[in-house]
Amino acid sequence: MGAGGSFFEKDEALEVPDAPDNIKALAARLSLAHGINEAILVHGLVALEPCVQRRLNRAITKPLDLACLRAFKAEMEGQAVAPDVEAALAQLPDGVKPKVEALLDSLHLCGGYLPRIGVGSAGLYKHFEEGERVHEIAYGYGMRMLDCAGPCPTMPGFDKAFARVAIAEQLSDKDLSDFVMVGHPDPFQMGVEPGNVRKSLEAHEAEMMPMKREGQPLIDVYAPLCCVRFSEKFEPGEIAFDEVWKECEALYREGKVRALGICNISAPQLERLLEFCEIRPAVYEAEAHILHHQQAIYDLCRREKIAFLAHTPLGQGSVLDQQSLGHDTLSPAQAALRFNLDRGVSVLPGAEKLSEIEEDQATPLGPAVARVQVPAAPSMLSMANINKLWKAMIAPNSDMEARDGHWYGKPSEVVRPVRKEVLAQNKAIIEQIHPIIKNLPRKESAATRRKVICEELAKLGDDEGRKLGAMKVIPADVFGARDSIPRRSCKDEGPTPQVDASELPEGAKILFFSQRWLTLTHPDDDQGTKRQAIVAAAEAYAKQEGVDLDKVYIWFDLACVEQDDLAELIRGVNALGLYITACDAFVSIDHPEYWSRAWCLVEQEFARCAGVKRYVISEGKLAPTDHEVTDPRDGNLTVEDDRAAIDVLCLVADDLRSRLYLSAVSQMFSEANLDEAMGKAWHNKDEVPDALRQNIIET
Repeated sequence: MGAGGSFFEKDEALEVPDAPDNIKALAARLSLAHGINEAILVHGLVALEPCVQRRLNRAITKPLDLACLRAFKAEMEGQAVAPDVEAALAQLPDGVKPKVEALLDSLHLCGGYLPRIGVGSAGLYKHFEEGERVHEIAYGYGMRMLDCAGPCPTMPGFDKAFARVAIAEQLSDKDLSDFVMVGHPDPFQMGVEPGNVRKSLEAHEAEMMPMKREGQPLIDVYAPLCCVRFSEKFEPGEIAFDEVWKECEALYREGKVRALGICNISAPQLERLLEFCEIRPAVYEAEAHILHHQQAIYDLCRREKIAFLAHTPLGQGSVLDQQSLGHDTLSPAQAALRFNLDRGVSVLPGAEKLSEIEEDQATPLGPAVARVQVPAAPSMLSMANINKLWKAMIAPNSDMEARDGHWYGKPSEVVRPVRKEVLAQNKAIIEQIHPIIKNLPRKESAATRRKVICEELAKLGDDEGRKLGAMKVIPADVFGARDSIPRRSCKDEGPTPQVDASELPEGAKILFFSQRWLTLTHPDDDQGTKRQAIVAAAEAYAKQEGVDLDKVYIWFDLACVEQDDLAELIRGVNALGLYITACDAFVSIDHPEYWSRAWCLVEQEFARCAGVKRYVISEGKLAPTDHEVTDPRDGNLTVEDDRAAIDVLCLVADDLRSRLYLSAVSQMFSEANLDEAMGKAWHNKDEVPDALRQNIIET
């Protein structure tokens, strides 16, 4: 039910009628969850059991079994409730019927069909020691729901992320009568050939057989991961999704799964599904958290009485620094989970420590927590991190289209993939930058990251094969004493103002300045407007942070990237993202064209992905900004040939974000994207057992 309390009051006067043990057990659990007297529930379940039995042909044991009363759309004959269900309810005593009806109408809320809080299993074990019994411990903390995709033999990296065999062994002897297993058919093979959905379920059952109970399905909710398959080309018209759904419906009718669900689709796509399906989905699953409310699909699910299950409810940890999560009695994670729980949405948080699982499962209920305003650009991370085309396929306005009598996925926009020839030309750059990103510490300070970056750059040496330049900065007080912006040049003689970022004193702060060059040859004007803005920003930042100005350092392209040695200049451009990641703050200098320029946008993208706090300096005033960053590859360029470098840097930025702030699945996808970009396109799946064959570089 969530944090809103019960719809019902206890009624101690009603006697409990005779009923089978399974009915009494289910009534006891529903009574505990919803506050209804067990006698009322037994009366209701006894009346409804023939309706359920006729549809399922087996004993009902879990609340999800009651979802079948809404599932068979063809039997409802255009009515809100099927005729046999209406007739069964009509037989109930006057004081019982309204409470049973209210219960049935509320089961789509968390704590109804689904437990409130489960555990997201994708990539969970990457964060724990081998052999650690994470799911068994989680069960002890109260975990009664998990999400687990079926075997994916063509994609070993994705397949290994779910640890099905280990999960089944750990939970084999547990009481699973109140447990919900959410399963998914192999997303890479569904729809490719008829029968693949069934084969996936059979393989899933074989691996997790220790969790199967006699007479009951192993999988409680069977949910395709999208309305298109995960394919090498991500072609939306590759499979007919209505055919995939028919295979799921056949498994449901045979009692192989307890209920059907659907994952990662938009409100328009769900509306299409509700049009052509014969068995309605009981559960909808997608990423939802305080920075990605999913309001349209949430409203549709409430209207259609479909249970909403939020995966990635903590934004892979990226939402936890939001000021709105401050609470007297809840931790930031618990407050973030309560955002969904309070609106009737169940959650599947991931974890990197056992203490995090314990904390999540212990989330208390009570007065509703405040909702935060969703940003202009909602933060969608998990599935969208595969690539931009996939993001377009699950965007809020994506749809399905009818063609040749079938329904196919239709992305919200046409997305230009990264060009294969561009990535091939830049393979050496990616090969050097990717290991540095992999070595960066997660969720650490800029100073800690800076130390690692400088050490890794130094290891590259000075030979011609080096593609990344060392990071140089200028002390803010030295910069301010100059009459104009310094220009770094190998032709300079004598002392120069630049210092290596590896040599900065403890407590140093670096400001990265992003700006639109005013001419082809120089970023500033004759009045020194930009120099003045940089000095003002450095002074304002020092005052704001309570540090002396001599502890503040400046990174500015003209001043810190070599200008007269072309090879070294290119090395500096290649390392741009690492420089931003090593900085404490990112300051954009206000200009009318700034937010339309590709280089400005790619710098903003790195700051966003690295979690560097962003500011704007305008008319001498420094102000924080969360301005939306549009696709840098669509920005304007003075030199069109630079677009190739932008392509590569955008790919690196995605990898950086995954490493610093996201979890195992996102890291797996972003690393696979870089592997593909470096030309590691494999045709024999056994050659690269831990990688994905996502081909994001189709021309």
